[in-house]
Amino acid sequence: MNRRHGITMTEVLVTLFVLAIGLLALFTLFPLAALNMQQALQDDRVAYAAGNASALADMYDDFRPFSDQYAGGWFKNPPGSSSPALDDGPSYPIYIDPIGYKSAAPSGIGGQAGLVPRLGSSWMNPNTDQRLYPPAATSNPTTPYGLQQFLLQDDINFDANGVPVKKSSTTLQRSAHYSWAYMIRRPRTAEPSVVEVTVVIYNGRPVYSSGFDAGETLVTATGSKGGSLLNLSGLPSNVSIRRGMWLLDISSNTDLLNYGPVNGFFYRIRGIAVPPTGDGSVALEIDGPLKADVQQVVIMDNVVEVFNKGTGWQVPRYRYDE
Repeated sequence: MNRRHGITMTEVLVTLFVLAIGLLALFTLFPLAALNMQQALQDDRVAYAAGNASALADMYDDFRPFSDQYAGGWFKNPPGSSSPALDDGPSYPIYIDPIGYKSAAPSGIGGQAGLVPRLGSSWMNPNTDQRLYPPAATSNPTTPYGLQQFLLQDDINFDANGVPVKKSSTTLQRSAHYSWAYMIRRPRTAEPSVVEVTVVIYNGRPVYSSGFDAGETLVTATGSKGGSLLNLSGLPSNVSIRRGMWLLDISSNTDLLNYGPVNGFFYRIRGIAVPPTGDGSVALEIDGPLKADVQQVVIMDNVVEVFNKGTGWQVPRYRYDE
């Protein structure tokens, strides 16, 4: 009769040790997969929002809030500006942002009047004076008229049982995480029929409340044209800098013929070259070379993507309110 040897306790412990290492390696994939899934969902929603924004722009075809009857209007010389744009050079950039218009800084990006004015949209509230596009007033702040044209409303809210939540007997409750705005400018101030459009996508900024924090921090910056490093100073302690954030260059220019009075260029932070110091200084590596010298930028919190759509929209066109 052959006697069979059993497994020793040492072998059992070694086996468990090897198994534990394998399980730990497997478990680390779960949070990584969750992060990748979250990023994939955001990328999908952002692309969808950009498509909706582009479709609305094509449908309304109305990026002319300041036509030639106003001698170029705010494209040429917005309120608070120090000098008018040249007729043969780029105009002032203008931010069409009805949601942000309700913020604490409706006069301009970063609270700076005369640089990048922020306005509402004629789509929401047709107005005979096309220089002024305030958002329509409403007695119910939860259902402001027209804001759906600047929101991605394809995300339906569900309860714990997977049943869609109803807002009323006829409508479903939809989340308002993703919204957008348009940065517009004329490549040639005197030519109203060609407008450059940039679609700016937000995620998670307040939508229905007025007087909210715009999430825009103006800081002093130093950067040279063609470089990829940007030095910020005076960064508030409550503002965190992270990879992937967007900056808006609102530096003034003297070369009006090539750049216009204000740069108005968006840059994404690629990395942090030198971490923030006690005096609020930080060195950043930005994605892409700087298009012009930089003196000040606005940190755009909640902006997740920027799409430069070029000059594909030709204006003006007659609208129903004319």
